[in-house]
Amino acid sequence: MPKTPDEASGLYRDRIHPTGSPANTDEWWTVRNEADAATVARDMVLRLTTDALPLLANLLERPKLLESLRNKDLGMVRGAGWDLHFMRAEAVLRAEEGMSPTLEELLDDIDRHSGEKLRANAERLISWVQSRAAAADHGDRRVASDRE
Repeated sequence: MPKTPDEASGLYRDRIHPTGSPANTDEWWTVRNEADAATVARDMVLRLTTDALPLLANLLERPKLLESLRNKDLGMVRGAGWDLHFMRAEAVLRAEEGMSPTLEELLDDIDRHSGEKLRANAERLISWVQSRAAAADHGDRRVASDRE
């Protein structure tokens, strides 16, 4: 694992492209002069404003992010080849809700799907998630007892 997170460590990954680009192609802006730069900058702002920012704002809502994980769709990260990635992300999110049968099953799946190469990372993640879930459970009990 890297000492500090980088772009590849992000959960959601995707690209924006120039207006009018064909779907599912990597087309890029071209800047040859100052006029091109101004036009490209306006289009980039448009693409960010109309496409990227609403999508990212949507992912700030926990239920919608969990839905994206269950649908195995995090932009360029999608499909069954990323199962372990989706499981880890969902476990981290669900840890905040406390321990549950769903979280226990996710942790078991992470343990089963982590090969020898990822074993130490999986063990650290599982331990961390269990600790967070226990803290959430403890917090929930304290809040409930405060109300009584």
